[in-house]
Order: sequence, then C-alpha cells, then structure tokens
Amino acid sequence: MRLPDVWQEMHTVGMGTNPFGYVRWAHERGVQYQAYSVMSNVQSQVARSVASKHGWDPARAIMQWLAQLAVPFVIRSSTTDHLHSLPVLYLASELDESDMSVLSSIEQHGAAVPSQFGAGCTDATMVEPVVTNRWM
Repeated sequence: MRLPDVWQEMHTVGMGTNPFGYVRWAHERGVQYQAYSVMSNVQSQVARSVASKHGWDPARAIMQWLAQLAVPFVIRSSTTDHLHSLPVLYLASELDESDMSVLSSIEQHGAAVPSQFGAGCTDATMVEPVVTNRWM
C-alpha cells in the first residue's frame, strides 16, 4: 500500500518533540510530518514564560519552537495577531537551548495535553498509524 506524502498530527507545547512517535515514524518512511493544532496550548504557563522572556506573544514562541525543530506546521486561529506573527519568524532571534528544552518537555507546568491524546506522548506510547487507501 502506498503511504501518504504528508502525515498530519496534533503537535503543541506539552507533547514533546515526537508526539506518539509519529515524527520518527514519518521520517523513517520518507513521509513529510506536519503539525496542526499548534496553538492549542498557547496560554500555557511555559509558553507565556518563554514568550515574555523575549517580549513575544506566546503564539510566536510556539511557532518559533516548531520552526527550530524543523517541524512544518499549519495554523488556524481566530486571533489575527497569531497570524501576523508568522512573517516575524524569519527575522526572530532563535530560542536558546534552555527555552527549547522547556518547550519540548512533556507534561509541563500548566500545559494540558488534550485528554483525547493523553499525557506523556513518547516513542514508548506510539501506536502504529493505520494507513488506508480511502483518500488515495
């Protein structure tokens, strides 16, 4: 069966750098991983703290974190300020190692991973995705 060209998964602050192991799964199979729902934890204490350190909006900190992880993402936002942050990413100073570590940690202070995804999204909890030809 042909694998998809792009694999989209929810990926936000509090889920680590490899939610459910899907980043690695996609990379190992030559599938482009793409994050969505990246703003679902935009009001987490960690995102606000890192953003404040740089004088940024928390949305910009989250997008910068994903950009530095080289994770392509799509955003949907009812807040136009979040959308206006996108062009600034290319000019932003990078997050330092400490900021990246804090944003990449799993189960952060005040960062609630949506209950349908559970907490502690790691390779150990990875479930092999079911790929069907429904859309192919």
